[in-house]
Amino acid sequence: MSERDERCRAPGLPPVVGVRAASGEHRDRLGRTLRRLGFRVDGDEGADGSDSMPPSVVIIGDGSPTEVGERVSEVVAAADAPPVVVVTDHADTETLHAAITAGAAGLLPTDTDDSALARALLGVLDGELAVPRRLLPPVIARFRDDRKRQMRRDLTRDAGLTEREHEVLDLLVSDHTTTEIATALFVSPVTVRTHIAGIKRKLGVPTRRDAVRRVGRA
Repeated sequence: MSERDERCRAPGLPPVVGVRAASGEHRDRLGRTLRRLGFRVDGDEGADGSDSMPPSVVIIGDGSPTEVGERVSEVVAAADAPPVVVVTDHADTETLHAAITAGAAGLLPTDTDDSALARALLGVLDGELAVPRRLLPPVIARFRDDRKRQMRRDLTRDAGLTEREHEVLDLLVSDHTTTEIATALFVSPVTVRTHIAGIKRKLGVPTRRDAVRRVGRA
């Protein structure tokens, strides 16, 4: 247990939660809920009259996936950073993926009931991950896809593919047609065919099927 945890979880001192909400209203609402559950919010006066207790866990408030990821990154970048949990109205796969990728210990919907929120925060303090069960399958699939994309980039590192060519190759591996790739990337089919020609040339293969075989459907 770190010095922060020893101080924040000492007898008579309930865990301290830091709240980094996007709005004052959200922060106040979270603060009221946390105090009702028996937690302290950073800035509250301690049992010994002090107000210098560092948070043992930080809650990041609502925001877009990009904003959430940036705020999580800012917190976890600090030395001896506490675990971070995102509490958001947008508890979806994109936001969870951004939060976990940035280093968060979990994500919970804003409407999580009090007892579940308390259990989740205490679980995070014990090293557990706080994630709604319904989001686990899609986010695991998303991380698996991320890993496969990275493997394809590793396999073709020496070929010098552009980022757009990598995107096209990813979609080819997923059996997308030229028209479907054009729609997904907001370009014309002619542009897609140009990228496919570049991929084949750089990988030294004659067909798009050979290009897919080249990366082994990783």
